[in-house]
Amino acid sequence: MQNCTILIPTFNRSRYLKPLLEYIVNNKYNMPILISDGSNIQSEIDSNKIIINKLNKDYSNLITHIIDDSFFMERLNTSIKKVDTKYCKINMDDDFFSKEFIDEAVIELDNNKDYSIITGYNLGYNKNRTNL
Repeated sequence: MQNCTILIPTFNRSRYLKPLLEYIVNNKYNMPILISDGSNIQSEIDSNKIIINKLNKDYSNLITHIIDDSFFMERLNTSIKKVDTKYCKINMDDDFFSKEFIDEAVIELDNNKDYSIITGYNLGYNKNRTNL
C-alpha cells in the first residue's frame, strides 16, 4: 500500500488528530502519512509532536510532521509537493477512512488513466456519537 500517501491538514485540533492517527496505526494501514500542521497555539503544536513521535515508534517512522503557519490552501499546496507516492488522499483530521476504500480507489485510478479523483461515502456522527 505504499503507492498512496495520506495527507492530513490540521489546525489547533490535536484532540481530533490523535484518534485518527491511532486508528491508522492500530489498523496497520502501513502507508505514509503527512501531517500539514497550521496550528498557531504552541500547546497544540507540542501535543501534535508528542502524538506523532509516540506513534512513529509503532509505525516505522512513516508519519511526517510539517509545521507551516501559512493559509490553508497555500499550506496544502506546499504539502502536496512533498508527497512522493503515486497517489494522495487528502483526509481532514476528523475524518476516518477504510483501507479497502484506498485499495479500491488505487485500482480504479490505475485502470482509468483519465481519472484524477475518486470520492466515496461519508458517515457522520453528531456530538453524542450517534450515527447520522
